[in-house]
Amino acid sequence: MDSVESQMTTPATSIYSEATAQEAAQLMKEKEIGSLLIQCCEGFVGILSVKDLVRNKEMEMV
Repeated sequence: MDSVESQMTTPATSIYSEATAQEAAQLMKEKEIGSLLIQCCEGFVGILSVKDLVRNKEMEMV
């Protein structure tokens, strides 16, 4: 079985937590990736994925 390291995208791409969802979506599109590390002053605080953006957009329509 392949290791995680052999499957991961490098370098990791991050965006600051103050960015908008639209900015995050644009960055993922430009980099052709499906997720971003979310960075804050104390370091990485989470992950945002395309699936998160789609799910949140769908919830706005309800």
